[in-house]
Amino acid sequence: MFAPEAFAVTAALCSALSSMFLSELKGRVPLLQLARWQMLATFVMTGSVSLAIGGWHTIGAREFWLLAGSSFAGISIASSTYFATIYSVGPRITALLFSLTSPFALALGYLVLGETISRWQALGVALALAGIVLAIGGQTPGVNAASDPGRCLLMAPETAGMDN
Repeated sequence: MFAPEAFAVTAALCSALSSMFLSELKGRVPLLQLARWQMLATFVMTGSVSLAIGGWHTIGAREFWLLAGSSFAGISIASSTYFATIYSVGPRITALLFSLTSPFALALGYLVLGETISRWQALGVALALAGIVLAIGGQTPGVNAASDPGRCLLMAPETAGMDN
């Protein structure tokens, strides 16, 4: 296996594990505390790497502040909403919602930027949406509306809470 593929698989594994671990923190750790911990960890890791490679000499002051602002916004807004989603609907539904990124990016590119959509792109989005529908629509034994409220948010009203 090549290094890029290994890194991609490792990133997916870390993302899945972090979602499961975060769902266990519900009610124990507030969302903003998680965001502060993430910001501190990111600062420590980035600072350690910069010290190991000789500092920030290739980044100017303007780029440094753009990077800092982007990091702050990404962690305080994006991560907080991601954590809130995990807290409210659980890691499984959050992962399914997160997989809607490609269809939304394609639709926004088409509507906002006037991009054209090739057949392969349309097929990829159709496959992603079909996978999401299959994952959400598939009944899990012993799971109903009372035990998994996040499941009801994405199911048709006539099937929510019905066990097979």
